Amino acid sequence: MLYLITSGQARTRPALAPRLGVNRETVGDWLRLDADGGLSALLTIRTQPGKAPTIPPAVLDDLRERLR
Repeated sequence: MLYLITSGQARTRPALAPRLGVNRETVGDWLRLDADGGLSALLTIRTQPGKAPTIPPAVLDDLRERLR
């Protein structure tokens, strides 16, 4: 999303949403997260309380390592 905005390939939520395969409201949520907490807020993986993670812990650890 940030790349598409920075590169000028998409400038609005309705333009971003179909390119990313999400609803424009989701794009708005992501933009608010970025404005409030920056990249670290966007990369925070949240789960609902009581819900088991769908991604195995080993895979999550590998992804976190790649992002560093």
